[in-house]
Amino acid sequence: MHGCTRSYFVPHNNLKGPLPFEASHSLALEKAMPFQITPRRTIVQKELYFHLYLKRVSAKPNTNQKTVLESKEPLDFGKLIDTDWPIYDGRDPKSNLVARLQGLHAATGKVKVGWHASVTVVLEGGSFKGSTLHLMGTSIGSKEWAIVGGTGEFTLAQGVMYTGKTHTIPDVGYYLELEFRALYTPMKKGPAANGGNSWTLGV
Repeated sequence: MHGCTRSYFVPHNNLKGPLPFEASHSLALEKAMPFQITPRRTIVQKELYFHLYLKRVSAKPNTNQKTVLESKEPLDFGKLIDTDWPIYDGRDPKSNLVARLQGLHAATGKVKVGWHASVTVVLEGGSFKGSTLHLMGTSIGSKEWAIVGGTGEFTLAQGVMYTGKTHTIPDVGYYLELEFRALYTPMKKGPAANGGNSWTLGV
């Protein structure tokens, strides 16, 4: 995988001065409700960068997308497509499977062609196995999709997935070049003193 991560601090200057809750109010809330508000003056974030290749197969019987709802409307308005596109660290047949882009793509345009996609990139191997990035965008050829969240290593992820060059695979489909750039804040879950759970950000 062509990727890297780095860490840095983001100061929260707006937390200077009086806290939004007095100590007595915080104690009352803690006793009355099943949550706790803890002020933090610094958030530790990491930055990720991946350069990968999505493989889209259109030739049957190995196609990796399926129309789950057809439409008789102009511009296919209301059509729904399900995808399971593998993502590799290269375009060579021996390249390693890194992730899968899985989700739904809906035709949403009535006046002109338009699409909405809501998908999850599920990491398949290495130290990131099982972690996810959650994306929203228009068509896969729209150049940019928003990274709106994540799980596992990539909790609180925010960023952009850029699409690049298309590399045709004759009689099969194509590879699509992808670049992921995002900030995320790792979060560790552990036991709390009161018997519940606690979360530590930036670990």
